[in-house]
Amino acid sequence: LERHEEAIEAYRDMTARYPELPEPWNNLAAEYVKTGRLEMARQALEMALHANPEYREARANMGRVQLLLAQESFRAAQTGQ
Repeated sequence: LERHEEAIEAYRDMTARYPELPEPWNNLAAEYVKTGRLEMARQALEMALHANPEYREARANMGRVQLLLAQESFRAAQTGQ
C-alpha cells in the first residue's frame, strides 16, 4: 500500500507513549529503511536496543542498517562526494 509516512507517524506516536518497548522502535526503523532514511533507522534501532539489549530482531536489523550505511559510504568515496 506504500503508506510509509502514515506508518512512521503511528510508530513515532507509539514510541512517545511507550519508549520502554523495543518493538515500536524496531518497526519505526524498518519504515525509515524503506524510505531511505538510514541514519534515522540507526537511531531508532539504538533506542530499541537500549530498551532491550537482547532483542534479536533489532540486533539483526542494526547489522543490516550498518551494512547499508557502509555501502553508502563506499559509493560516496568512489564518486568523490
